[in-house]
Amino acid sequence: GVAAMESRANVPASAWAACVLRPQTSIRSNVGCVAWWARAIQAASWPVPTISRQRAPGRARSRAASAEAARALRSHLAPDAVVVSFQNGLDNAQVLAEGLGRPVLRGMVGFNVAAQGAGGFHQGTQGGLHVADDPRLPVALFRRAGLALTRHADMAPVLRAKLMLNLNNAVNALSGLPLRAELSQRDFRRCLALAQEEWLGLCARAGMPLARLTPLPARMLPGVLRLPDPLFRALAGGMLRIDPLARSSMADDLAQGRATEIDWINGEVLRLARAQSLEAPVNRRLVALIGAGRRDWSAPALLGELSAALRRGTDGR
Repeated sequence: GVAAMESRANVPASAWAACVLRPQTSIRSNVGCVAWWARAIQAASWPVPTISRQRAPGRARSRAASAEAARALRSHLAPDAVVVSFQNGLDNAQVLAEGLGRPVLRGMVGFNVAAQGAGGFHQGTQGGLHVADDPRLPVALFRRAGLALTRHADMAPVLRAKLMLNLNNAVNALSGLPLRAELSQRDFRRCLALAQEEWLGLCARAGMPLARLTPLPARMLPGVLRLPDPLFRALAGGMLRIDPLARSSMADDLAQGRATEIDWINGEVLRLARAQSLEAPVNRRLVALIGAGRRDWSAPALLGELSAALRRGTDGR
């Protein structure tokens, strides 16, 4: 998503907000999501511009889609509007900045939101918003709304850490289960651990640190995920304190036949591997499985599939 904020002296709240949404969603769903963002930063009475009634630009699934979103948004932005990219992945803010011809702040949403249909959106986990620090940010508006806003001098480690957590999106989508039910099964967690270890190893080789977004450092998460279920519940039960309705946005997209964010998430692992002349067989296989569209993988079957891919990659085949 993209949020745009602009100061307006003649508006009591002194700002307005717009949200750029999925191209695939209906206008009713788009209005619902705009209302969700407006509520989040107390913008209910501010003028919210209409981007398009035909095809509102959405959470971009490729660089081309992000460029299209930038073109559609460009004419609606005031010169002093602050634009923040909250899309998953690492470089969407840069793509939008190129298309808009103006700076775009990097942001990250630290909680899960699932579309419930008919314009309804459900926050399934706790968390706040993270954004690159900038003196133009209307921090007071977020504070009055009760929405946590954490500012960072450098967003790159934050985005890399969020990407590591988002590697579960593909596992969750392939399982066909809500997040809590999926993460309650050890073999699904072992699938996630395999994917995360590839990302951690590549980032370490490149000297790219990850921010700490969880109680444990990122490097320790794969080991915790592999714990037997009773130990996992005892030592890391906080990971399971998830609303039973919560699921990844990739699961929603796969279920509805939409393009997914797989290239922005697991695809980033593949790009970093290529830059180091290495392979990332687990994440490559997850990309292929999401492309195939199957959503009923059992935990043992998916673990076997990814383990086989890892063995083939290790053997150089």
